[in-house]
Amino acid sequence: MRMRAFRFKLERVLQVRRLQEDLQREAFWKAQRDLDDAKEYLRALQEEFVKYKELLRSRRSGEAEAHEVLSYERYLDYLHTAIERQRQVVDRLRAQLEEHRRALHEAVRKRQVLERLKERQEDAYRRYKNKVFQNFLDEVGSRTDLRREDICGM
Repeated sequence: MRMRAFRFKLERVLQVRRLQEDLQREAFWKAQRDLDDAKEYLRALQEEFVKYKELLRSRRSGEAEAHEVLSYERYLDYLHTAIERQRQVVDRLRAQLEEHRRALHEAVRKRQVLERLKERQEDAYRRYKNKVFQNFLDEVGSRTDLRREDICGM
C-alpha cells in the first residue's frame, strides 16, 4: 500500500506570496534607510545653522566689516530655507515609509493565510492517511483472525 505524498495545490501561489513579501520587505528597508539619511542631513544642516548663527553673533559684537556680516546673514537665510526643504523631504519620506509598512504588513498577512491553509490541508491529509493505514491494519488483523479460525476449525 503506497500513498502519494501531500501536494499543496496552491504552492506556486504561496511561493509568489513569499517573493512579494521579500520585495516589500526590501522596499521597506530602503525607505527606512532613505529616511534615516534624510534625518541625518537635516541634523547636519541644523548644526551648521547653529554654528553660523554663533559666528554671526560673535562678528556683530566684535569689529567685523559689513560685507562679512551680510555674507553670514545670507548664508543663514540659505540654511534656513534648506532646513525647511529638508523637513518637507523628511515628512514625505515618513509618509512613504508608512505606506511601505502597510504594504509589508499586507504581504505578510497574505502569505500567512496561505501557510495556514497549507498546514490545515497537511493535517487533514495526515489524518486521512492515518485512517487509511489504520483501516488497512484492521483488515490485515481481521484476515489473520479468519485464517486462525479456519486453521483451528473454530
